[in-house]
Amino acid sequence: MIMSPTVEASAKKSFGQLISQAPEIAQRLLNISVMLRGHPPAGILFVASGVILYVTESKEKEPKTEVYVVTAKHNLYVFSGVVDPPSKDPADIVSAFQKTMMIWYDEAMEFGKAPAKSATINAIELVIPENTKPWEYDVMILKSTDEDFITFAEQNNLYTPPLDGLSKKVLVNPTNYLNRDKNNYFIQTGYGKSTDKVGKRNLPAEPNSSNLYQSLQYRFTKPVDEETVTVFNQHSENRKQYYQFQQAIQMRADNNDATAEGDSGGPLFLARRDKKDLYLIGVTTGADMAASEKPCPTGDAHENEIVTSLQTCYGPEGPFS
Repeated sequence: MIMSPTVEASAKKSFGQLISQAPEIAQRLLNISVMLRGHPPAGILFVASGVILYVTESKEKEPKTEVYVVTAKHNLYVFSGVVDPPSKDPADIVSAFQKTMMIWYDEAMEFGKAPAKSATINAIELVIPENTKPWEYDVMILKSTDEDFITFAEQNNLYTPPLDGLSKKVLVNPTNYLNRDKNNYFIQTGYGKSTDKVGKRNLPAEPNSSNLYQSLQYRFTKPVDEETVTVFNQHSENRKQYYQFQQAIQMRADNNDATAEGDSGGPLFLARRDKKDLYLIGVTTGADMAASEKPCPTGDAHENEIVTSLQTCYGPEGPFS
C-alpha cells in the first residue's frame, strides 16, 4: 500500500487504539487477511490479496469441509496478462488460476509480516448477481479443502454461518455498514506494492513508509458517501470507452495514502471499537473511478479507492446467506 511516514504514524496510532479497546477483533483482522501468490504461464510472479470468511460444509452430493476465501474477480484476467475485462467468460480462465495460485496465511500475524504457510485452491465460485454481466460485480470465492488451512480457519474465521440477525441487519444496509460514526473504523488490508505512479508523478508524494511488498499492510480510510454506486473505468487502449463495476464503495484516498498493485481483493473491514464488532463489508477493486463516464483522476492525483460491496453476497439469494 502507498503510504507516507506521516500517514503510517497516524495509522499505527489508530490501530493501537483499536488493540487497546478491542484486542480480540484486532488480532482476528490480522489473521484472516491472506495473500494470494503464484506464477502465471508467462512466469511473472502474480500477487493479490484476500480474506478468510468462514469454514463450511459444501452443498455437493458428497459434502466436504471447505474454507471460503473472498477476493476480487478481476484478479483472474490480470493474472492471465489482460488489463481490461476480456470478452470471454470468467469460467474460461479459472482453471489456470486455480492450479497455479496458492493461499498464503500464518498464525499470530502482524503488520509487516510475510505469511509462511500455504494452501491449495480446490474450487472457485464466481459471484454473478442477476441482471449483471460476468465481469461487472468484482467478487469471487476461493474454496480450499487443505486440512491444515481448515484447522487454522476454524480458529481464525470471521464468523460461523449462518449470520445472526444483527449482523445481517448491518451488512445488507449501506447506511449501516458505511456509517461514519467516530467509533467506526474502516480498515483495508493487503500485500501489494508500496509505490505507484499516477500520470508522471511517483507515489507516495512524500518519502515512502516502511511497508514491504508481500508483507501484510493496512490503511485507515472513510467512505466518500453512505451508499454504493456504479463506477466507470477507462479502457486502457481506447480512452473513449469505459467499463463498469457495480455495487462499488468509493473510499477516500490521496497521493500519500492509497492501495497499489497486489492489494486487489484485499478486505475492507468495519471495526466497531465501542461494540467490539468486526464486519467484512467489501473487497478492493482498484482506484480512481468516477460514478459517470468521465476521466478519473483528472490530473496527477489519486481521487478515490474503489471497493466492491459484499451486500449482495449477504442477501437472501447470496452465497454467504
